[in-house]
This record gives sequence, structure tokens and C-alpha cells, in this order.
Amino acid sequence: MWRTLVLTALFVLNGPSFAGTVEGTVEVREPAKVQRLRPASEKYGPQGLKNDSKPKVNVSETENVVISVLDLVTPAVKPTQARVSQVDKTFVPYVTAVRTGTKVEFPNGDKIFHSVYSESPVAPFHLPEYPQGEFRSVTFTKPGHIELFCAIHSHMNAHILVLPNEYFCKASGKGTFRLENVPAGKHKIRAWHPKLGSQVRLVEVPKEGSVKVSFALK
Repeated sequence: MWRTLVLTALFVLNGPSFAGTVEGTVEVREPAKVQRLRPASEKYGPQGLKNDSKPKVNVSETENVVISVLDLVTPAVKPTQARVSQVDKTFVPYVTAVRTGTKVEFPNGDKIFHSVYSESPVAPFHLPEYPQGEFRSVTFTKPGHIELFCAIHSHMNAHILVLPNEYFCKASGKGTFRLENVPAGKHKIRAWHPKLGSQVRLVEVPKEGSVKVSFALK
């Protein structure tokens, strides 16, 4: 434990003097195909999201897998922001990964009212109904899993994973991932999916270059 704390302090003060890359693949058990909107189809105006999206498409569940380093805790260098939109009665994206201290905005892009709430123990909240063109926000200060719902539309559901450091990414639609500038040494790398659970691998990150790791969530 003390070794982890000392290493973390050194990373914060000086940045990692040696850092490598963790890359690999993740395989998931594909559930029934769910059509979702891709975030890239959105357009944002000064008041929030403008509903100019393309039709929903089948999204690979690997895009909803978050890869992260579990055993490092680092303070945010500067405030960060993220966005989970409400469009076509859907939260977009379905899975969002952020670090602690991030403010997440929830713009309403539909011509109807929406709300956002979570009963997750790590960060319970309720944002009452608001109209198109407006947004509300929540800053998440503790790591953990937050499941989102709309009090008006019971089918609306999404997930936010709050992480204690900046070493994380989401896998691609092809199941590949790449975590760069991970401090050298032994680290626990986790692959997490909101419905399929998680797997953890102990990985030796090199001082330079990369190490490969694979996951299978089934």
C-alpha cells in the first residue's frame, strides 16, 4: 500500500518518468442487438443539443466496454467536462467514462420535457423536468458506477463510470483498445461493461513500448 502511495505522489509531482502502453482486445457476449444513436451524429448549439441526428444503428457492445487502471489515484490537473444528451428519447452515449471531478452536462435535444436521476449510492441525484434547448449538470466527485434514468420515460437508461485517474478509455467497435502513458510497473487493468460485469488482469507495464492484454466478457 505504501509503495502505491509513494509512486502515486511521485507521478503527481513529477509525472511518470517511465511510461508504457497497454493495448489489446476485448470480446463480449453480444446480447440482443440494440439500436442506439452514435454521439458523432449529434450537433450542439449554444443552448445545448440540436436534434439533427441520423437514424439509430446497431452498435457493437464492445463500444460500451471501459478499460481502466484500478490501482492509481491522481488528482485532476484541471476541471473537465463531459456530456450525456437526451435525443430521440435516448441517452447518448449509453456508456460514459469520466474521471473524478468531472462536470457532466445533460442537454435536452427533444421537443418534449426530460429529467435525469440516479439512485446509485455513489452519487444519487434528481434533475427535475426541463425543456428542449436547456441542460442541467452534475459534478461527480467520487469514483463508482452511476446508472441514469428519466423519470418521465421509463425506458431511458444509460451509465456513467467515474474513475480515480486519467488512465482509461473505451474499446472500439472492433474490440480493440489502447491506453498510453501508463506509469511503468505492475498494475491492475480492468475491462468493465454495465451489464456483463468486469474482468481484471495484473499487467507489468514496461518503461517504454507496449504490453498486450486480452479480455472476454461473456
